[in-house]
Amino acid sequence: MRGAVGDFMILDAVRESKGTAIAVEEDRIRDWMFEGTRMTGISLCPEAGACVGALESLSAHGWISPTDRVVIFNTGAMQKYPEAMASDVPVLDCHAAIDYEALG
Repeated sequence: MRGAVGDFMILDAVRESKGTAIAVEEDRIRDWMFEGTRMTGISLCPEAGACVGALESLSAHGWISPTDRVVIFNTGAMQKYPEAMASDVPVLDCHAAIDYEALG
């Protein structure tokens, strides 16, 4: 199995800063993406959503205190991950005639 492109740099940074790394529940990432977006007004990528979850967990376990400053890098945007976005957008059949009145 191949690691992330910068996995060794991330691990070095965690070790040198005496930081920590944790795993989060993958099925909650979408919720954290929307929570981060709601709090900041900036759409978050799944990786940043996972960081919101990690921050939540680390705070709950006392690793991070309410007065600590935390930076989460948002390396993408939710729009790049349409599978992660809720969507009520109608899908048009490209072979059918378009009913423009029904589109409003």
